[in-house]
Amino acid sequence: MPCGIILNSWGRRFTFIAMGSAEVSACILFATGSDFFSFALGNVMYSASAAFASGTDSALLYEFLTATDCWGETAHHELKSWLVSCTALALSAGLGGVMVGQSDTLAYFATATAFAAGLLVAMGFHEPPAADCGDQRQRVQSYR
Repeated sequence: MPCGIILNSWGRRFTFIAMGSAEVSACILFATGSDFFSFALGNVMYSASAAFASGTDSALLYEFLTATDCWGETAHHELKSWLVSCTALALSAGLGGVMVGQSDTLAYFATATAFAAGLLVAMGFHEPPAADCGDQRQRVQSYR
């Protein structure tokens, strides 16, 4: 999936919304499905979510920092984001293990709830000012 093209053509906000929607769908399919089709479709949605997420946060951060003349702080904020993400992942792994001990589907529903909350946040995003990239033909040629 050419997510960079989607990211640049449709915007970061849309890409975050698509990522959250795909992740919520995947979790619901994993939690409620009982056949191979549900499992396969859940994996397709999960993969789409990962593809939409790839680079979207970094691009959004860089563009907002550039728009506010703070682009030099990108590395600092990326590192801070990475540390928070790794800490949250470690905590969620432990909590997910406890949830699975209670119910096979509880962790999927909890994940769907977290991504649904993130989806609501993403709906409130505003696109950063677009960089001047010339006309559409130049933008498309830059992907080659």
